[in-house]
Amino acid sequence: MITFKNFIFFLILVIMVNFLIGCSSLSGPESVAKSFVTSVLDRDLNSVKKVTANLKDYEVQLVAGMVVMAAEKSKDRNFTYTSRNQSGSETTIEVLSGGSHIMNIRLAKVGDAWKVTGVQ
Repeated sequence: MITFKNFIFFLILVIMVNFLIGCSSLSGPESVAKSFVTSVLDRDLNSVKKVTANLKDYEVQLVAGMVVMAAEKSKDRNFTYTSRNQSGSETTIEVLSGGSHIMNIRLAKVGDAWKVTGVQ
């Protein structure tokens, strides 16, 4: 259930993340993956939707839940993003924390931008 306090917190995060995204480059798949994870952990679903490809609302929420569960494996939020298996317009980004595998994020090139297509 969304409370007024959570709504205000969420609104402030949306504004901050939108500002930061506007001021940074999201050109590479690692940057998009990092933005995706940060937005999910900040509960900023609007920013999450901007970096995902053709996912319906329930799919975005499902993927976001998977990211949160995977991130809970690590006490440290200082993640490392490494590109794996890039082939043309698709790639997989491995997310590590302290050298330990946290999750894989699948991305695809949509137009001129990289978009998240799934999480493993």
